[in-house]
Amino acid sequence: MLRLRQEESRQISRVDLLLPPEVLELPEDLAKLDAWLDDERFFTPFRNKYHRCLGRPSVPAESYLRMVALKHQYGLSDRHLCALVNDRISWRQI
Repeated sequence: MLRLRQEESRQISRVDLLLPPEVLELPEDLAKLDAWLDDERFFTPFRNKYHRCLGRPSVPAESYLRMVALKHQYGLSDRHLCALVNDRISWRQI
């Protein structure tokens, strides 16, 4: 089953709310990438390939695109990317 976007808003924990706002802000290059990846044209290949109702729910295409973009921008392995996203609060917001 196709999911293009996350149903719930991007979650911020209560601990994250106590942090200074600068910590939650994306660096300039990642903010541009985030805005660029918000374009609906990137979701077209997913719409054509996956069924909207049948099967298990997929990882939201929005999350997948952002993770792959980070992976290729910084030349990371899958394991290293997941570790960095868990470690960096601002990357979790992408």
